[in-house]
Amino acid sequence: VANWAAITGGGGGGSQTLINITDAWTYNQNGTDLGTTWRNTAYNDGAWPSGAALLYVETSPLPAPANTPLTLGATTYYFRKSFNFSGNPATTTLQISTVIDDGAVFYLNGVEVLRLGMPTGSISYSTCASRVVDNAVYEGPFTISSASLVQGNNVLAVEVHQVNSTSSDIVFGLTLDITPGRVS
Repeated sequence: VANWAAITGGGGGGSQTLINITDAWTYNQNGTDLGTTWRNTAYNDGAWPSGAALLYVETSPLPAPANTPLTLGATTYYFRKSFNFSGNPATTTLQISTVIDDGAVFYLNGVEVLRLGMPTGSISYSTCASRVVDNAVYEGPFTISSASLVQGNNVLAVEVHQVNSTSSDIVFGLTLDITPGRVS
């Protein structure tokens, strides 16, 4: 009787944050097409700079601290963050809340899990965002698939795309929250 939560599969375990909005990310803003290998867990991003989010070029107020300045000029900016997970991926719900200018594609362990402000179909370095973001705000939370989540080390990789080659701002940051329990 005292262990009813374990029997039903529910109980306890509120939401936990795996990635905070101000956590450090490795990033690449060199303006070169990195293809698709950069999003895989085995990719070596050791030569990339690292900085706390929000990473930005923006003169308007932002909804979270603007911590690491970026440089304009790239069409696509690449970001990577490793995190450890010790729960059961099969019974975990993942949610992302973002601050993005203009569009982005999100990959968990190399698998696409979310698009925000991006066209459908194949995405390449030169693909422009499908929306204009004047002032970046919090968006979400977006529930994403936990199918590619593993126990141990995981990598969240994000490519942020400009709406055009003359875009005057770039903003990136996110939170990743988990809720353990039964996934329906």
